[in-house]
Amino acid sequence: MIRVCASIFACVAFLAAAAPIGFAPPTKAIALIAESVDEGCAVCVDDLRKKAFADLAKAFAPGTMVKVQGGCVFVKPKGSTANDLAPACYAPGANEPRIVFRFYTKGRRLAGIDAGDFTDRQIERTYARAPKSVRFDATVRIIPYKYGDGPAFNYFAKENSIVIHCAVVELKAAGR
Repeated sequence: MIRVCASIFACVAFLAAAAPIGFAPPTKAIALIAESVDEGCAVCVDDLRKKAFADLAKAFAPGTMVKVQGGCVFVKPKGSTANDLAPACYAPGANEPRIVFRFYTKGRRLAGIDAGDFTDRQIERTYARAPKSVRFDATVRIIPYKYGDGPAFNYFAKENSIVIHCAVVELKAAGR
């Protein structure tokens, strides 16, 4: 009886860990990065970003599944030339970083991204063929990136943007 309960507990814990979560902007990390933008003290900037990166590492850990649908869908960001998806429910305020989820394919690679983490070719085609105005329901899996500012993301200060590395597991036009 104890073995069965332990096994059931392990299965429930595994399924809970693998279950997709909805997108929620990491507000503490966003506030810390926004504060760092106007900070004049270089040491203070580093400290603020270090704290923000620790929060981002928790929110977007490799293996985390993020599902967007309904009120918070993904869109192709304006002017993006990469395989980027931006959450439509997040509009950065003053000094707040923009957030994009970037996926990789056999044709669009990045050193440090494992080929096993590439997005399926059919999903890539669906994305490529969609006009900029299309809103997507999607599920992404956060993937590791060994050259990042965190285990699965980069922060680009010049553009004030956070790029979360991911593989797209499911992608379809919203409402379909």
